[in-house]
Amino acid sequence: MSPLRFRAWDEEQNRWRYPDDSDKPHYFWQWWYKTNVGGEPRPLQSTGLHDKNGKEIFEGDVVRTEFGDFEVYWRQECCGWYIRKPDGHIEFLATWLGNVHTLEVIGNIYENPELLPKAA
Repeated sequence: MSPLRFRAWDEEQNRWRYPDDSDKPHYFWQWWYKTNVGGEPRPLQSTGLHDKNGKEIFEGDVVRTEFGDFEVYWRQECCGWYIRKPDGHIEFLATWLGNVHTLEVIGNIYENPELLPKAA
């Protein structure tokens, strides 16, 4: 079993934070707790999958499929990874497991919010 991997968006420094960003053992989690007290940002988990270019797919990433661009997210009530379009269309990410080599990470909702315009 692979270890769980996380990252979080640091709004102050406009960059991703990973648990191994510092030589201080609990730096990441202390930073997360401090900045998360009021809401975002929050840790975003890796799906454990990689796109067609070998890039790790995380929650909050925007992936391109043959059917358009989708946001990757964890759906708690179904206990699974899903992808959704702004119009509300969702797909179970496991549906794509056989075709994960066709997905491409093109950005994420923090650095590239324009990739998924709000539904009308």
